[in-house]
Amino acid sequence: SKLRTLVLNGTKVTWEDLRALDEAAAFPQLENLRLAHNGLSEGIPVMTTPDGASAGPFPRLRSLVLDGNGISDWRVLQRAIQTFPKLEQLHLNSNQLGEALEGLADVAADQTPRRLTALFLNENRLSSWRAVGALSAYAVLELKAQKNPITEGDSPLASPMLLRQVFIALMPTLLRLNASEVTVKERTAAERYVLGLAAQGGSKMIEALSEACDIPGHVERLRAVHGEVVGGEVTEEAQASRSALMHSLVQVELRPVGAAIVDQPVATKRLPHTMTVAELKRLCQSLFKQVPFDRLRLQLADSSLPFGIPLDDDGRELGFYGVGDGAEIRVDDAQDASKCGAAGRGQ
Repeated sequence: SKLRTLVLNGTKVTWEDLRALDEAAAFPQLENLRLAHNGLSEGIPVMTTPDGASAGPFPRLRSLVLDGNGISDWRVLQRAIQTFPKLEQLHLNSNQLGEALEGLADVAADQTPRRLTALFLNENRLSSWRAVGALSAYAVLELKAQKNPITEGDSPLASPMLLRQVFIALMPTLLRLNASEVTVKERTAAERYVLGLAAQGGSKMIEALSEACDIPGHVERLRAVHGEVVGGEVTEEAQASRSALMHSLVQVELRPVGAAIVDQPVATKRLPHTMTVAELKRLCQSLFKQVPFDRLRLQLADSSLPFGIPLDDDGRELGFYGVGDGAEIRVDDAQDASKCGAAGRGQ
């Protein structure tokens, strides 16, 4: 048989059944196996030969789906790579992972070579920063971790945006998170955000993360990349007083620097993290009317960068750029730059 994908969702199939199929050489080319909703609460059992060697079925398997099986044991990750040496993707959505963290540290510390680089954990039981810290130590290229208790319910511990920033900052190998590419700009903003929190001290989030991951090691790594980060970072005390980060406000200074508006006073505003750059531009245009909307250029002031961080994606939220309490946003006029360029060419 040349079958490469086998779907057995909700069939009550057992691993004994699957081993029998493999021993009968029913699917020698199988690469994708879907076993969702089969009551396989162990996930993957230990499978060995009489002499104790690991012996799993389907030696070509690259993708395994175990969604909705009531799995709560993190050691399923180790058993997966031992049983299926060529496994690249493991789908564990809609399980109970995160209720307990026993075994996760050992799994993350396991240096056994593996091909598993994509892990999917949507709708599990991740509910604490300690759990996030422990999970972040498991190096992967792609992770999905949406709709977990840490960001859900009436009083979530974090917003999806904040959780995304923390995962990116603590997982240097991560290329895709929640089906979205991690861009260089996003990684820079996330790493600087977490580095700023760690530098401030007293962050409950950082303290909780440090219970399960090497925060000093991360700080050292991030400082080697970004140097010291001070000022303009989000304080967690402001977050903790809200039901979620998405509902909190940050106080920012909008400083006019364009030639037509430079004499106007600085405007201090409290803005939500979820405000987009386009929405902020509209606000700025209402405050500094001499610059038309299409000529507005915004930059987040940063003491470590000579020209700041350009807020150049109208669809992005302020939180994406790490805008926090005390941040300064410079409001400029694109026409000034074009005039300077024309003057330079005329000389």
